[in-house]
Amino acid sequence: MGILAKAKSALGKRIRREPEFDEESLRRTEADGFVEEHAKRSAAKHVKTLERDQEKNRHKRTDERLECFTAAQLTLPDRGVAIDGAILEASAGGLTFRPAANYMEDRTGEAVQMVVEGLRRRGIIRSSRVNGYGVQLFEKLSKDDLELLRERSLDIPERRAN
Repeated sequence: MGILAKAKSALGKRIRREPEFDEESLRRTEADGFVEEHAKRSAAKHVKTLERDQEKNRHKRTDERLECFTAAQLTLPDRGVAIDGAILEASAGGLTFRPAANYMEDRTGEAVQMVVEGLRRRGIIRSSRVNGYGVQLFEKLSKDDLELLRERSLDIPERRAN
C-alpha cells in the first residue's frame, strides 16, 4: 500500500485534488480578455467608492488647505501643558499639528490653543492620527493669517520645486 493510500484510509475520507488547468484553457481565458475586464471592473468599483466617500465628506472640508511646515506651540489649557511642534497643513477652519516628541498621545476631544508668533487660536482636537493632531479652530483663520503661516514655513512646496 502506497503512502497516499495509507493517508486516505487513515483519514477515512477522500482527498480532493485541486482542478488542473491545461494551457489551452488558460490561453482562451487570456484571449477572451477576462483578466483585463476583471481589472477594469475592479478599478471602476474602487473609483466609485472613492467618489462616494469624497461626496459624503465634502461638507467637512469646505476650505482650501495650505501645505506648510511652520513651528508652533499647542497648549492644553485644562492640563497646563505646552507642546512644541509644527503645523503641517492649515486651512481657514483647522490645521494639522505634529508634535516634536517621538510619541503621540490620543488627545481627541481636548481643548487647545495654537500659538505662532503672536497668532493665537483656540480649538479642539478632532482626531489623533499618525501624522499629527487634526485641530478644528473655533475662530477661522483669515487670508492674512494663512499668509503668515506660509511666510513662516520652513519648507514651502513651491520653494522645493525651484
